[in-house]
Amino acid sequence: MIVRLIFFFFLAILTESVFSAGAAVVGLASLPFAFIPVAVAYGAFFQLPFEAILTAALVGFVVDCLSGSPIGLNMLAHVILWLICGLFAAWIGKPRWVIMFGFVILASFIYRILLIIIGWGFSFGSINFEISTLLFAPLLDGIVGYFLLRGLIGLLTKAELGDLSLVSSQQVRLH
Repeated sequence: MIVRLIFFFFLAILTESVFSAGAAVVGLASLPFAFIPVAVAYGAFFQLPFEAILTAALVGFVVDCLSGSPIGLNMLAHVILWLICGLFAAWIGKPRWVIMFGFVILASFIYRILLIIIGWGFSFGSINFEISTLLFAPLLDGIVGYFLLRGLIGLLTKAELGDLSLVSSQQVRLH
């Protein structure tokens, strides 16, 4: 469990750094990709609840630190998102790749709505969002997340850190 937490910590740093650098290269303030929905999708299907909550808080903290947003904004949104998505994952049962793709898109959309609500609710100042980002960023998250999840699951399984027997369905096999 600790090794997976450390792995997600460094993966969050890597993805945030790469996408921030990519934004700087093309002259944008930021790219709309968010690692959080991908981490939530993995946690909802392949981690025990306690480990998934810790991962959610840790990844949210990393994103808060690296993005310059108020500490706690992404942490709270990530934990709430995991709670919502955990219910969906229990209802879905055995995930397939098409379902995971849609799951990441839905998680991304909910995550962005949560950021707006939490930001406005706690008055963290002006919340910078555009309707186009709210609508199109989840699609980008779904596409990038699909490949990231495939690699993530494969890497964790090969490193014997991705014990799929922890999942409630006991027979998870993604196609």
